[in-house]
Parts: sequence; structure tokens; C-alpha cells
Amino acid sequence: KVFHAGCIGNDGSMAKDTLEGAGVDTRYLKTVDAPTGHAIIQVDKNGENNIIIFGGANRKITKDYVDEVLSHFDADTVVVLQNEISELFYIIDRASEKGMKIILNPSPFEEKLLDIDLDKLYMLILNETEAFAFSKTDTVSAACEFFLKNKGSLKVIITLGADGCIYLDGESGEIIEQSAYCVDVVDTTSAGDTFSGYFVSALSRGEGTTEALKKASAAAALATSKEGASTSIPTEDEVERALNTLKPYTRPNYDEKKEEKIKKYISDNLCDATLSGLARLLGYTPSYAAAKVKAVTGLSFTELLQRERCSRAAGLLLESTMS
Repeated sequence: KVFHAGCIGNDGSMAKDTLEGAGVDTRYLKTVDAPTGHAIIQVDKNGENNIIIFGGANRKITKDYVDEVLSHFDADTVVVLQNEISELFYIIDRASEKGMKIILNPSPFEEKLLDIDLDKLYMLILNETEAFAFSKTDTVSAACEFFLKNKGSLKVIITLGADGCIYLDGESGEIIEQSAYCVDVVDTTSAGDTFSGYFVSALSRGEGTTEALKKASAAAALATSKEGASTSIPTEDEVERALNTLKPYTRPNYDEKKEEKIKKYISDNLCDATLSGLARLLGYTPSYAAAKVKAVTGLSFTELLQRERCSRAAGLLLESTMS
């Protein structure tokens, strides 16, 4: 069951009607004396967007209002937040005290978000740019390393547009890579929100992480194939049907070239090949290089190296006249 809490102006009836039409409980939605928050969305010829935010009523949320809303919920609640509203830090503090699962999409990003106590969050869902800002790095592999090593039990999803997404579990060290799906892109507006909504929904109903990532990725892909924001979000039936027909998107020859580089490095450095050496060649951190080797070849770095050494040794033995 989904509730939406927040502030709208007297001009916000369309937003409320849209929510209620989708089955969202809006009893905690509050009307204030300010224009409803909105955005000016600019879309380029490739379907990518830049968004100018007008805060309006979104910035009229008060601590008293937060306390009132949260008083109706308990630790079984999942709280999904973005950075379009005021009192974000206060909501996180109060929800954390009640033991709620807090999932944050730090968008739109601003520097003050770096002061958030990530230990209070259950999950971060963020894009590549936001991941670089949080980790103070400039590569996806380094950002993954940061979240896996430094953020305890935090779960993180980094969305990468056409390159899909990466799921990281700080507690177990699990890494799951999910491909994007092939569609004709018209407008990427709301793709990230669609992904987050479908992922949280699937997870809340007890579906496994891998299945939730597939469903969320398919939903996000379908959203990019239509114009508009909320109007582009697909229904669950549309997503279920699409999962049977959509094909994963892979940048041409991307994995093939990576596999070729990995195997050439091992072949050229058979005696002294190391994961760190391979990582430097690929421009990755060692832990991310290890995950990439496994994803591309199906073997761990150690297994791949041992297999190549045994193969080379077998060849030498076959050529030998020794008994």
C-alpha cells in the first residue's frame, strides 16, 4: 500500500488526481499557500534531459508536519525520499529513530547532501554523477569500491543509463550488474523515478534483488520510449509483458573487447600476472576488476590464471620427450 505525503498549492489538484488515479493514498497530502512545485524539462535530440526545478510548495514542509505524518507509521514502513523537499535531514533522523527502512534518491544533487549520515539509510539509489559526488571519485569502479569498503551495511544502486545499473551490498559484498533494455528512446524524463518505484515495490513484496532489478530496468526502459513524466510510467501489466520480449542492451563489442584484454594480459604475463596489474590496465580498482572478470569470463581471476597456466604447461608437456 502506497501513501504519498507532501505539500501542494491550491493549483495542485491535477497532481493529487493523478496520484489517486494510480491508487495512491493521499490522506496526508497537505495544501499550503504557495504554488505547487514543478519543473521545466528540456529534452535534447538524443532524448536526454536537463531539468530546472521550482521548489514552491515542496519547500514548505515543516518539522511539525513531518512529525504528524510519521506518527501514523511504524518500523514496517519503507520511506522513499528525494531532495526536492525541505526538512530532508529531519525526516531521515525521525524515520531512523522509528526503525523505518529509508531509501534515498539524492536528486537533485547539492553539496549539503554529503553531510547526510549514510548509516541511517537502508539504500541509496543514485545516478553516475551523484555517485561520483558522494565518493569523491571520477570512475564507476572507484565509486563502487568506496561504497563497498566504507559504508557498512548500506545497499547502493548506481544507475548508468544505457549501461544498465550496478547493485552493491556493503554488508555481504555482493555485486549484481543489470543490463539496460533495448527500446527506441524518446524522452528519458522520469526513467530514474520509474526505476526506483518499481524496484522498491518488487523488493517490498519479497521478490529477490535480481528479479527486482530486471523489473525496474524494464519499466525504466519503457518509460523512455514515451514523452512526458508521470504519463510515461508503464503499468505493471505492460512491464510483465515486456520482460518476455525486451532484449538486453550491450554496447557493441564492449564485453568482447574487455575479455580480449583480460586474456591477453594473462597470456603476456603468465608468471607474474596479478589482479592489481590487470586493474591498472583496465582503469579499474582491484575489487571492481575482479567483479568484471567474473562477469565477462564466468571465472574468477585466480581460476582464469590457473586455467591458462595449466593449459600452457600441458602444451609444453605434450611437446616433451620426457617419460
